[in-house]
Order: sequence, then C-alpha cells, then structure tokens
Amino acid sequence: MADGDVTILVSDTIFKVHRHIISRDGSTFADMFSSDLQDFEDDAFQQEGCTDEKPIQLQGDNVDEFRDLLWCLYALPQEISTSMSPQADIIKVANVLRMTHKYHFITTECWATTTITKYLQHQLPFPLPTDALVRISEVAVLCGDASLLEVIRRKWRGLIGENEQLALALTTTERLGLRDLQGLAYQAMLLQGRHVWEKEKLLTRDQRIRLLSGYHNISTYSTKIKDEPPLFEHLNGCPEVSSCQDDWESLWSDVNTLQAYKDCIWEKVPLFTATSEFDLVNRSMMLVSILQAMYDQPAMFAPFSLAKLPCATAALKATIVFSHELQMNMMDFFEDVN
Repeated sequence: MADGDVTILVSDTIFKVHRHIISRDGSTFADMFSSDLQDFEDDAFQQEGCTDEKPIQLQGDNVDEFRDLLWCLYALPQEISTSMSPQADIIKVANVLRMTHKYHFITTECWATTTITKYLQHQLPFPLPTDALVRISEVAVLCGDASLLEVIRRKWRGLIGENEQLALALTTTERLGLRDLQGLAYQAMLLQGRHVWEKEKLLTRDQRIRLLSGYHNISTYSTKIKDEPPLFEHLNGCPEVSSCQDDWESLWSDVNTLQAYKDCIWEKVPLFTATSEFDLVNRSMMLVSILQAMYDQPAMFAPFSLAKLPCATAALKATIVFSHELQMNMMDFFEDVN
C-alpha cells in the first residue's frame, strides 16, 4: 500500500491507504473526503491526509484493529474464505467487526457479524480460548446484533455450567452489562463455597459482599419455593378450580420435598440427580423435567400424578416459565449492599 494516496495516523503508526478503498461501502471516510472537497476552502485543511506531516488522525483505535480493517478491505478471495473456516483468526475478524461498526462499513460489518456467528455455532475442533470469548463478547455488546449475542450467551452459559473460569465470567458479564449471565456466574461462584471465592483474586470487595448477600437471599427463598407454586390461569373447562388448585399446590410441595419422591423418581429415572438447595437454576430445571415426565408417563410416578389435574398443561407451562424467569433474573438475589 506504499502507493496509497491518503495518510492516516493510528496511535504512533502511519498508514498509507487508497482513498477509493477506504471510502467505499458507505463508510464514514466517504463523508470525510466529501466534506474536504465541498465544504472547505482552506488549502491547509484540504491537505490533511496527503502527507506524513499532516495525516488524518484516528482517535480511540489501536494499530492492530486498523491493520485488521485494512486486511479485510484489501483481502483476496482466498484469504476471505479462510477467515470463514474453523481455522480462522477469530480475533482478527472481531477487530474487523468493531472497526466496521465504528466507521459504518455497512456490508462489511454484516459480513463480519455473520462470520463470527457461524464460527461460534459450529463444533470447533478445539475449545474457544477465553480471551477470544471475552473479546468477541465486547464487540458483540458494542454492535448489538441479536443473533451474535445469543450465540455468545450460549458460550458463556456452557462455560459457567462447567464451573470454568467463573471469576472471569462474573467480572466480564458484569462489566458488559449481561445481567442474565452475571446472575448465573454469581450463583455458580456461590456454589463453589466461600473458601473458594474468598481467595479468588479477580473478585472485588463489592462482588464478595454481593455473594454473601446472595447466600442469605437464596437461603431464604429456597425454603419458600415448595409453598409458592407457579401461578396459572385455570382453563374454562376446569370442573373444580379450587380442587384443581389444591391438588396442584400439594403436588408442587411433594416434588419440592426430596424425601417425599426420591424413591419413586430417582430409582426409576436415573437421569435425574439431586441438586443443592442453593442451586436454584438446576433445581428449577429439574422440576420442569420431573413434571414433564409425570405428565408423559403418569403410571411410572404413582402415586404422584400431574396428568390427573384438569389444568395439567397450564401447570406445566407455568413451571417452564417459572424456570426461565428464574434463570434470567438470578442477579436479583445478589443485590448491592451499601
């Protein structure tokens, strides 16, 4: 690019690029060059970007990010093809996404977003490095693409579910405002025990206080779950609403009391495993699984039965909603204590 006709300064590095390359795809640079030509008469201003002494200065970017943007704009088809494979340098594509979003390279931003999303959706031959996940998460939040953010959320949920890099997950999701993931990370860290998170160097004093707050709040809430079944609207054809509601409350209490149903469930359905009373997420998911199994195979779970409820379908749907909302709002238990 030595024959470039525009000089751009990024940090302390000079780049010479071609005006027609960097101004295409509806980019901000096109507007910049247009303004230079149409709106300003000052010769000194018009010369900005034409020499090393008066380059166009970009603020807030680093050299690697701008170099990766130029790679994308100048890349050959084979290079682009490689960037869409499992062997891709995904950090490079993430840098491209950030820069194209900032400078409004419309179709190139769409390409980068799609490339990263598909890359993360595929079964990679190796684990995604956590530094790459953090970087992609930062860019995904910045750009706000719903599909990419959902894939990112799945990656973090998997990491948190495996109790991997919990402190990093907690601090990253908190910094990026991913509140649903933040709550899951806090709960997972809480379940590790105070002896673990008190020694975790990545956690701040405020985060440790929130963990203590969460311990108290979850302890209180977990004892109330069995007495507060999910609410639902009874069907128009429900023969006896009060009786149906009583049966639902009784069944809910039973399946929330381990001693009441462990013999009939744990032995018949080995897939189910007991969870800590503090593990609200897995506990709620377990309740959904048990009630779904009771609904599908009532004889297997006698004397407990969901199917006999006139509003069994509504009760099951309410439990699914309960579990989903609990997972999305776990952060409510880890409130600030000032």
